[in-house]
Amino acid sequence: MAANPNRARCTAVLAGPSLFLIICVLWILCTDSVGAQGQGSRLRQEDSPPRIVEHPSDLIVSKGEPATLNCKAEGRPTPTVEWYKDGERVETDKDDPRSHRMLLPSGSLFFLRIVHGRRSKPDEGAYVCVARNYLGEAVSRNASLEVAYFSQRKTAHKKIGANLKSTQVIISEVLSILSRVLAVYLRHKNSVIVPAHIKDEEIST
Repeated sequence: MAANPNRARCTAVLAGPSLFLIICVLWILCTDSVGAQGQGSRLRQEDSPPRIVEHPSDLIVSKGEPATLNCKAEGRPTPTVEWYKDGERVETDKDDPRSHRMLLPSGSLFFLRIVHGRRSKPDEGAYVCVARNYLGEAVSRNASLEVAYFSQRKTAHKKIGANLKSTQVIISEVLSILSRVLAVYLRHKNSVIVPAHIKDEEIST
């Protein structure tokens, strides 16, 4: 039985555009995939490791008063911040809602009150903040938190020591002057022998 030439032509016409459409769709999909990969690589190249832009400063705080140790970090993606005191990780409200230490959104550490006792000194010490993302970490400078009572006592002791030293110097100078005056007076009166340790040059002056 002879093939119908019209049917063959019809099939060729229908098959042609279908194949063309398939090729176009595949090309578009491939282009989108390459573009997405390129965009992803560009985003990765824009990521950056953390860096500390605001370091904490030393604090002297009274017992029971609030306090804040500032810390601010930059990076992409946004780094997470943790605090360490004397090498140990600081527990904040993120770990225990009852904690008196709060980690602020900026990365700063806020104390609702400074806890300090004779046996327990949980807040006094040397602090650092550490910022991390997948590219690495950054560590701030050390900052000390000191309770005011101990700071004032140390300052008072230093002042007392300085005053005593100053007083001793003044007394020594006064005694030296009196000794010279007395020696000159006795020399003129010829009533006693001038001690040998007093030099003539000192007496003449």
